[in-house]
Amino acid sequence: MRERKVKLLTAVGCAALLLAPISAHADLGDADFPSAPIKHGPSSNHDAWCLKKHNNCRILFQGPSMQVAGQGGILSHQYLDYRYDRLRGEYSHENLFYNYLKYRDSLGEEKTALFIFANGDAQREFARALFLWKRQLAP
Repeated sequence: MRERKVKLLTAVGCAALLLAPISAHADLGDADFPSAPIKHGPSSNHDAWCLKKHNNCRILFQGPSMQVAGQGGILSHQYLDYRYDRLRGEYSHENLFYNYLKYRDSLGEEKTALFIFANGDAQREFARALFLWKRQLAP
């Protein structure tokens, strides 16, 4: 009888481990994409630098999700605030656009992500996509 209970508990435990999502990372840091792709809502990709110049990353807006390719993502309800700064270079064609996105991570902590663009058109496209994505927050 005891051996049967141990086998049953072991089987239930193994099933729970197999069915539970495995995530070593979360939010907009090092993380995996959601296990199932989201197929509804607007979708767009934006190539940027993450946190510092020349640290290439791709930002994806898809439905209620904002993701950094190969890193993870957040859902629109985790979004808190956004601001950007434009840093003008020595020459008129040198501009850097610093986009600060404040969000609440999966543990409830406030975090800030930084996305940098060197191209004005890319900056405008990113800002447009971000505002479209944010509109999903409105009831």
